[in-house]
Amino acid sequence: MVKLVVFVPEYVNLDDIDKCLCDRLTEFIQVDSNTFEAETELRECNRFIVLERNRFLVYKQEADGPVAFHYQSRNLVMLPMRYSQIATIHYNGRLKLQQKDGLWFRDELPVLYFVFKSDADCLKLNNATEDNTIVEYYETEDEEEFSKFASIAKSKRACVPHFFVVNRGNVYHVVDTNDTSINYSFSHSLKYKIISDLAMGTATIQTFIDEEKHLHERRPKTQRLLNFQLRDYLGNPVPENETFSLEIINECRENKVGSDSDADNGSDKEDGMDYMSYFDYHSDENPHICGSNNYPYGFGFKLVDGITYLTYESKYLCASDDDGYKIEVAPTIPPKNLRIQVHYAEDGSIMLTMWGGNVYANCDWVKCGYGGIGFDSSEYILRWGSPMKLRLRKIQK
Repeated sequence: MVKLVVFVPEYVNLDDIDKCLCDRLTEFIQVDSNTFEAETELRECNRFIVLERNRFLVYKQEADGPVAFHYQSRNLVMLPMRYSQIATIHYNGRLKLQQKDGLWFRDELPVLYFVFKSDADCLKLNNATEDNTIVEYYETEDEEEFSKFASIAKSKRACVPHFFVVNRGNVYHVVDTNDTSINYSFSHSLKYKIISDLAMGTATIQTFIDEEKHLHERRPKTQRLLNFQLRDYLGNPVPENETFSLEIINECRENKVGSDSDADNGSDKEDGMDYMSYFDYHSDENPHICGSNNYPYGFGFKLVDGITYLTYESKYLCASDDDGYKIEVAPTIPPKNLRIQVHYAEDGSIMLTMWGGNVYANCDWVKCGYGGIGFDSSEYILRWGSPMKLRLRKIQK
């Protein structure tokens, strides 16, 4: 792993400078300011940092002198320096820095992390959540005291004032600096949204506490309905021999232009619609159901022993056997653990789940013309993902 070199003159006390995650991969070298010559060092090292009392300087070869930065953005600046020569575009482009009084800095204050030292490697460098941070380490479980951490946070010169993060392995806590009884723990998979929203002020810790209390309402466990009957989006029963399309409802588009413009017959293709489609173009990938915006594919259903199975060309739609990540087709009735269950939302649209569960199918538009459809059971999707809603439309013959 490449280490960044930082030169520390004798008049700079490292204990007075907030620590960064990048420091774990940094070589700090004490130097005598009377004999240190940056130009001489540049012949041996193409980029390095020199610390000063109220700023730090970035040196690189083929540059017109050093560039000065504010300490509150030190981790942000050091990250790209480990891999390449930092160019001017980084100052006001990717790093979103601005210049004031001769110093480059990001206007957003860094988030303070308290990290269990033996688990520090769990925090990956070049992770957007940890880019704009400062850090304090603790070494024993007895030291994990939120009130003590709050006092340290209040003493910092430049960090987000209203909360801090406590990290041990893949478990995180966000803690209110002014009232440590308000805190919330979560896993690694949720950290980007939670920490980012708190830092930007778009949510509070209480927001996430309340969200968790109501998760069961957002994705209730589904119940099988007796005498279930498939209906089109106008409420008309669909006979077993009927061919229909499954339109993927785009709520953003419909909020702009309205919906059901062809509500007189529940059929016909409209420009701009997205549909469930059958994808079999790649020989190295199993055929599967996806989202597309080209034309409506014809689906049907079969009723077997009182159970409604969606079909495509007389084959049964089912969850793939690799944790249900995709929807595939099978020539025979799928086993119960791979069955797909059809549900109706309050607005009459259709939603799909794996049999008897609360993992709803969702559509991830990875390209403008292709949407990956599957049953994603990740914690993030279960909490904030939007289930795919479908509108069943008859296909005119």
